[in-house]
Amino acid sequence: MPSKYIRRWLSEFKTIGTDEFSDYAAQVQQNEQLIDELYDVFDDDDLSPEVIDPICHQLFDFYRSLNIGLQRFALEFIPLLLRIYLMATECDAANDRKKFGGIEACILGIYNIEAASKDKESEAKKFMIPILARPSIYHEPPSLASMALTENALMHLHDDKELSFATVPMPQVDSINSQNR
Repeated sequence: MPSKYIRRWLSEFKTIGTDEFSDYAAQVQQNEQLIDELYDVFDDDDLSPEVIDPICHQLFDFYRSLNIGLQRFALEFIPLLLRIYLMATECDAANDRKKFGGIEACILGIYNIEAASKDKESEAKKFMIPILARPSIYHEPPSLASMALTENALMHLHDDKELSFATVPMPQVDSINSQNR
């Protein structure tokens, strides 16, 4: 059974307007009691869908709200949700998988929002591979005279060549399986 903090948290978000999201996000992020209670619920060995599903639905609603503060709050719990879900699928018990359907829906929903977002379009990114013959923030090349030939040879070999790669949009998925984990 969720605590009074969690029950109040679940009901509060439904009553506020979109213009109040920023204030509500700041309030929720500073509520350490609520955060501790949520972690305690997820760390409980006897998780029930009646408790988990509304919490996951609320976290997904936070992420879907497109308010940065609420999204950050929801993202704080993603590693924990992934751990719970992957541990349940490792057991390979059908009951455990059904029990964590809310967690799977939350993870997939957040992933699909990211996959479908228009501002994350494919763009070519250029970068230079670090070369030991050139100084970087991590090292300075050796300045000994005997090394000059080696440094010079390395400089001509690489000639400021930049490698470019393109990120492709992520595909949306309907379920988590062994190929898309």
